[in-house]
Amino acid sequence: MNISINYILLLTTMIISGCSSCPVQTFYKVTPMNQTRDVHSYTNGRKHAVIEIDHDVTIDITNCYDTALCAEITLPEGRRFQFSSDEFMKLDPDSHVVIETQKADKIYYSVTCEQVSATERRCNSSEAPPVAGDVKLYRSSGYPQFYKHSFSSTLEFIGASETKGQLSYKLFSYKGQRTYQLPAFIKNKTDTKPYILRFPMVMIDGKPYTLPDILIAKVKEPLCSHKAW
Repeated sequence: MNISINYILLLTTMIISGCSSCPVQTFYKVTPMNQTRDVHSYTNGRKHAVIEIDHDVTIDITNCYDTALCAEITLPEGRRFQFSSDEFMKLDPDSHVVIETQKADKIYYSVTCEQVSATERRCNSSEAPPVAGDVKLYRSSGYPQFYKHSFSSTLEFIGASETKGQLSYKLFSYKGQRTYQLPAFIKNKTDTKPYILRFPMVMIDGKPYTLPDILIAKVKEPLCSHKAW
């Protein structure tokens, strides 16, 4: 028993001392403010806020490009997702008056493929369009071939399974879900005052959901980027 208690005390000391030695950084802290029906939200580290809708649809909001917020959306294969608008609002945290409205017009996703033989092609997810509307294709050079796509942020899109890891070696890969990216949908510019981020309503398989408000505050705090031990 004494060994166990000593071990716990030692581990606690290491964690506290490790975190206290983390460098002080200036960043935008992302914190969910409230919960809404059938929606669960939480902070995953100080730079991330995660919104879970109906248990298996996820929106991960994080700092990006130093002065912006980006989001990644994942949903199971076959489930349908749609934003009701391309407008994202910034509100005053005290009065809840809208300060500014910013638009995100595109959602992006990527597909990686390998030409196995003259007649066989292998991709990490389906090349079929996930929307009924137009999809723009960007192709990068190199091998494996990397294809980036975009479509209007207000179109309904479907989830797709995706092979993570190496396509050619099943031992080093696993089945996951495709990630849809909403890059820099809010630009903080030179904001120093806290503000509230409000998402448009979303539709999952045709059912509407109201997302929680997110508090964004520029802070100067110790931030660990790795495990202290």
